[in-house]
Order: sequence, then structure tokens, then C-alpha cells
Amino acid sequence: KKLQEVIEREERDGRVIGGENTTEQQRRRQELQQRMDIDDSDIVIQGSSTTRLSRKQ
Repeated sequence: KKLQEVIEREERDGRVIGGENTTEQQRRRQELQQRMDIDDSDIVIQGSSTTRLSRKQ
């Protein structure tokens, strides 16, 4: 219930929850992925060594 209230308040204030419709938000996300050298479709598992697996694997 509390989460729903927060979401409704944010939407009322003009913020879109869970949406990335603006080109500015998409550009920022793309820049972050490039800086991190990782795609958000990858899963990073850390243990004794870092391994990158595609979700398709």
C-alpha cells in the first residue's frame, strides 16, 4: 500500500515511474553502459573471479 502511495505521488508531481520515454534518459543510460563496459542484458556473477554471461546462455 505504501509503495502504491509513493508511485501515485510521484506521478502526480509529473515524474514517470518505470518509464524511459525521453531521449535524455535514454542517452544517459547509454552513456552509463558505455562507461561501465557492460550491457544491461548481461549478468555479472562475482565470486573468486568475475564472469560475464549473456542471458541467452
